[in-house]
Amino acid sequence: MSQLYFREEQKMKHAWIWLVLGVLSGSCFLLEILLIYVADKTPLNPEIKDEGLFIVAILIPMMFFVLFFVFLKSSLQTEVRDKEVHIRFPIFYPKTIRIKADELVRFEIVDYNAMKDFGGHGIKTKKNVKSFTVSGKKGIRFYTNNGKVIFVGTQRANAFASAIEKIKMRN
Repeated sequence: MSQLYFREEQKMKHAWIWLVLGVLSGSCFLLEILLIYVADKTPLNPEIKDEGLFIVAILIPMMFFVLFFVFLKSSLQTEVRDKEVHIRFPIFYPKTIRIKADELVRFEIVDYNAMKDFGGHGIKTKKNVKSFTVSGKKGIRFYTNNGKVIFVGTQRANAFASAIEKIKMRN
């Protein structure tokens, strides 16, 4: 088993996402109550043939529940191990990005503005840079020997850089 020098897991912490999902979910719930009590229609009533009611009462709340779950469970995971850096963003990006120490030309800690530099948080590609961010203003930019540039947002930039330095010296 390889030695772990650094590990960080960052969750989506944007209050506006939770607010929007909460308002939309609450609105759907209230609409369903109105349909049940005011219109005396229930989604399970076999007499109802209205497809619009089915969409409003069943599918839309399910969609918001799925979105809520996806954002709740999503995280940006970074690790620095003996010979490589691992970057994972499960749910949104299924494969692990591996940057091997011997492929790493250089790296740097940078300040960034997610909207200005990448068009927002998440997984983005802009100006030949693949970025993985969820929040914050600091990150590590990696330059590889095959010309790839990868940017990873971090809340612990100095500890992350120190761990990368350790594996670079070992290889």
